[in-house]
Amino acid sequence: MTTEADLTAPVQALLADVRQQFSSEITLAFGDDKAGYLRHDQAQQTYHRDGSLTINVQDVTAIDYTVSHELLHLKLALEGYPKVGWQLTSGDRELDQQLVVTATDLTNSLLHVPIVKRQQALGVLTADVQKQYWQGVLNLLPAEDLKQPDPLLVFRVLTLVDALAFFQGDTTVMAKDCDQRYRNAFPAAQAFYAKMTAKSLATPFHYRRALVRLYVAFDEWLAENDLPTAKQNQFTTVPAIFSERQTRLEVRQVFQILHSELVTANGKKAAYIGLGINDDQNAFVLTVPKQVPDQAAYFQKIYSMSVADFYAAQQWQLNLR
Repeated sequence: MTTEADLTAPVQALLADVRQQFSSEITLAFGDDKAGYLRHDQAQQTYHRDGSLTINVQDVTAIDYTVSHELLHLKLALEGYPKVGWQLTSGDRELDQQLVVTATDLTNSLLHVPIVKRQQALGVLTADVQKQYWQGVLNLLPAEDLKQPDPLLVFRVLTLVDALAFFQGDTTVMAKDCDQRYRNAFPAAQAFYAKMTAKSLATPFHYRRALVRLYVAFDEWLAENDLPTAKQNQFTTVPAIFSERQTRLEVRQVFQILHSELVTANGKKAAYIGLGINDDQNAFVLTVPKQVPDQAAYFQKIYSMSVADFYAAQQWQLNLR
C-alpha cells in the first residue's frame, strides 16, 4: 500500500509547505493502479464541505510526479495565479462543454509551463517519467490519417501543446513519433508553445496576460483552419489583476460593460460582461437586480465608482499585482 512515506524528501517538503499555506486539511489517498504510463487524469482534487481537500491518486506509476503536479496546481492558485471560470451559457449544452474543455486545456497547458519548471527543481522529471508521460500521450492520441480530413485536429493540437509544456519545448523524446504520427498537428502545437513562452510567466499578472493572448491566438488559428471560433475572451471569465493605481481609477477607465448575447448559466438571466479596456477579456459577469428601475442609471453609477469600491460592493476579491 502506497503512503506519503513513499514520496521523496523534496515532494514531502512541498506537501508540508502547501499544507502550511492551505486553510484546511489536505489528505492524500492512493489507489492501486499502475498503468506504466502517465496522464493528468490519474489524480483528482476533491473539495469537501468543511473546506478540506483530498488528492486522490488512483495510479501510482510515478507518485512523485503525480503528487507534485497536483500540489503545484494548488500552490500556484494560493500564490494568486487566476482561476478561470464559466458563468455564461449559449443554451447549447454540448457547445458549452466543448468551449469549457478547450479553455481548460489551454489554461492548464500554460500553467504547466511554470509547474514543470518547479518539478524540475524537485528532481521528479526523471528519464523514466519522461518516457511514461510520452507513452501516455501515444496511448491517448491516434495517428493522423493524412488522406482524410482530421476530425481530431483540435484535440491533437491541444494535447501536443501540453506535451511541449511538459518537455519545456525540448522535442528529443517526441520528435520521431510526431513526424510519423502527427505531421499536421505538431507544427501548430509548436507555434502555440512558442507564443506561450515568448514572455515570462513568473507572476500571476504575466501568466494572465499570456493566457489572454493565447485565447486570441487560438481563435485566429481556428479561423485560419475554417473552424468555428471559440470566443473565449467573452465566454471564459479570467479574473483581473490590478496595480494599486488601477484600483483607484473609475470603473469606466478600466472596463467596458457590454450586454452579452449569452445568458447566465445559473439562472438564465441577462448577462453583462466586464471586458478589460486593455485586453477585451471577460473579467467579470454582472446581472441587474430585479428591483432596479433604471438600468442606464444603474450602470452610470457603476462606471463612476472606483474599481476598489465596485469590487467591494460586489463582494469580489480584489487581486493585486
